[in-house]
Amino acid sequence: MPEALRGEFTIRQVLNFTYEQFRNRFEYRKRDVVKRIIVKKIRKYEADRNFAPTILFEIESKSWPQYKPYINQKQTGSKKQRKVHHEYDVVFQFDRLSVDTTAWKSRLGSGKKWVARPPQGMIKSIYKENQRWSKQLKASHRKSAPYLDAGDYNSRMKGINADFHFRCSYAYHFHNHLYGRDLGAYNVPPKKLNTQLIVFFTKHQLNVLETLMERGILK
Repeated sequence: MPEALRGEFTIRQVLNFTYEQFRNRFEYRKRDVVKRIIVKKIRKYEADRNFAPTILFEIESKSWPQYKPYINQKQTGSKKQRKVHHEYDVVFQFDRLSVDTTAWKSRLGSGKKWVARPPQGMIKSIYKENQRWSKQLKASHRKSAPYLDAGDYNSRMKGINADFHFRCSYAYHFHNHLYGRDLGAYNVPPKKLNTQLIVFFTKHQLNVLETLMERGILK
C-alpha cells in the first residue's frame, strides 16, 4: 500500500515559488529544447484513506542542452546542438488531479547516488594528476572518452539530474513532497544551493505539468 501524501504546498504554490525565486527555469525549458515527453507508466490506486494517492505518472522527459560545455555560448541565431541529449524520468503522484492539492509527490531523475569522481577513462576532462600526459595522449583520450565531465557522466550514465539532486531533493524531502528515495542528497541539508529549502519545479517538471494541464488531465 503506497504511503499517504502529506505535503505542505499546492502545485499552484510551487509554480509561484518557481516563478518568484527560480524564474530562469521557465527560460531554460525553452532554451534547452525540452519538448519530447513519453508516458512510461500510469498507475491508479484506490482512495482508501485521507491523503491516499489515486494516480501516479512516470514520464520520460528529453532535452538537448544548449549551454557550456555542450555548446559555444557565443553562438547566436537559430544554431542549436542536437548531438547530445538528456533523458530523465519524471514522477508525479497525486491524490487528485488538481493544482490546488497539497497531497502530491514528485521526483526528477533516477535517484541514484551521485558519482563525484567517475573513472578517468569515462570522461574527457582530465584530472589534475594526469595533466602531465603528453599532448598526443590527451588528444587521444578526449577523442575516446564517452562523456564530457562528471556532470555529463552522472546525467547520461546514471540518469541523475543535477538541478533536482542538489537543489530540490532535500527541500522536497523536508516538506514531504519527495517521491521515493534520492540516495545522494535527500538526507543532507544543502550548504550552498537552495539553503532556504524552497520547493520549486525544474524545467523538466514544468514541461510535464504544462502537458498535463494542456491536455485537461491536471485541472
